[in-house]
Amino acid sequence: MDGSGNAAAGFPRLAGINAEYLAKQLHDYRDATCNNPVMQPNAKTLSDAEMKVVAACFATQRPTTLPIVRDEVFETAWP
Repeated sequence: MDGSGNAAAGFPRLAGINAEYLAKQLHDYRDATCNNPVMQPNAKTLSDAEMKVVAACFATQRPTTLPIVRDEVFETAWP
């Protein structure tokens, strides 16, 4: 609810993330460009205007946790 995410459940932090990026992600989930069984059904219920509002809401929230970073990011970024 506050955008902090839940590392144990694998939900990333959204608070403080750029609104344009978040809106694009929601569009990609809705259009099935990005595949996620949790996000796709939720994004399909949102209009473009609602996606912008949701994205702006999360973007203005103050982060209370660090972002979740997957191991494969480090594997590709570091030799």
